[in-house]
Amino acid sequence: MRAPLRFLVALFLWSAASSAPRLGDERNVLLVVLDDVGIEQIAAFGDVPPVVRAPLPNLDRLAAEGLTFHRAYGNPSCSPTRALLQTGRYAFRTGIGRTTGQQSGLPLGEATIAEVLQAGAAGRRIACGMFGKWHLYRHADARLVATQGYERFEGTVQNVPDHFDWEEIAADVSGASTRRVGSGLGPYDETTFSASVTRAAALRWINAQSSPFFACVAFHAPHEPYQIPPYSVLSASTVTNLRQARLLPGQQVGGSGNASPYGYALLLEALDTEIGRLIEGIDPELRQRTTILIVGDNGTPGALLPPPHQSSRGKHSIYESGIRVPLIASGYGVESCDDGSHALISAVDLLPTIIDLMGCDAGISATAGPLDGQSFARVLADPSYGGERTLVFAQLFEPNGAYVPQPQVVASSRYARHDRSLSDGELKYVRRWNATTRRYADEAYHLTVDPLEIFDLHPSLAAGALAPEIAQRLHSLAKAMEQLSGR
Repeated sequence: MRAPLRFLVALFLWSAASSAPRLGDERNVLLVVLDDVGIEQIAAFGDVPPVVRAPLPNLDRLAAEGLTFHRAYGNPSCSPTRALLQTGRYAFRTGIGRTTGQQSGLPLGEATIAEVLQAGAAGRRIACGMFGKWHLYRHADARLVATQGYERFEGTVQNVPDHFDWEEIAADVSGASTRRVGSGLGPYDETTFSASVTRAAALRWINAQSSPFFACVAFHAPHEPYQIPPYSVLSASTVTNLRQARLLPGQQVGGSGNASPYGYALLLEALDTEIGRLIEGIDPELRQRTTILIVGDNGTPGALLPPPHQSSRGKHSIYESGIRVPLIASGYGVESCDDGSHALISAVDLLPTIIDLMGCDAGISATAGPLDGQSFARVLADPSYGGERTLVFAQLFEPNGAYVPQPQVVASSRYARHDRSLSDGELKYVRRWNATTRRYADEAYHLTVDPLEIFDLHPSLAAGALAPEIAQRLHSLAKAMEQLSGR
């Protein structure tokens, strides 16, 4: 080969290598957390019976341009899943088995994504910001978010009582301050609407960064209360319908505390608008190096699920409609795939994946104990890869802290509730605590042929009436569950 040709080939190879995404190569990561959005709400997850969906053009576009994960799982309710993704550790390790309140919160000894990033940055600066709903501390501990790796926190530590009348906390390492957003008299526009305020705060911080950043943006909508959003975040056809019905922004739909599929759909449409604005509002130079991960915290509330979905098996249940969550990846370093990925993914996998993407693996040693998550960064670049995980575990228990400090010793009399499931993606074993009989009840399902979990296989398993291969796999799942989280 002549020298000039060799030089051109070498130059081409260098150029290709330098332009290809590399783990940690000045990459930014944006993690968007959805509240109470089940997979049946998003058209890209078409392998479950759909509902009458809200128009979601931005989520649909992100799914079409990126990668959808059809077998992603969280825990059955908000705080337990948020603890999973922040720590990469199962609920029985952190003690967060149900929604946190004034009496419980994530132990400060647990390392967050931000802390692990900082520990593994090897002298690089990685900015970390948290915006929206934290829901892992008591109200009085809000400032602690900014002591666990997040240099900026703007949001709430609990749910908002009203999407237009709420208290926002702004915190950094120097301290915290609060301000009242809106009032009972409004205004009912983007200056007070929770999703708009969260989006604006996140964008201010993101666009001010001059180094790689990790931003976690956790919207409150479409969580109740079900209120009419500002007209400006809804489609023209939706606004026309609202005006004809004489429904105004700020009004509650269905009454306080009541399920309202229509109100929920309106908030979901508004959320989609703000997700689109968030991503489009990022400075183009930053956005072209940003990997976007969008994940749900749990399934849709059961009262909002029409047949053939079972209303008792939505949010707060260990069944698929309660724990299977949407997960969409898009942007920098994500290979699009029309069929999506069927790799098993758990919310605990977010931490090691983000650490992997940002080249901070050395920080894993900063975690407070055993890490349960497994990185799926390789799947983002190669959707044909089946992933690392072979089993996915979900759990709900109360009171919080019941498993701590001895996670392998289960004193079941202490539980008002304790539900678990373990699945290999096809077969699923369920164990639920009955506080009245003070005994566990076991169930088993074949998800491939029975995705809505209608036919319980456990009676046939106990009677020895199942095919040997199926029976053996279910027995193995039961044993693995006990080894992981106790009898």
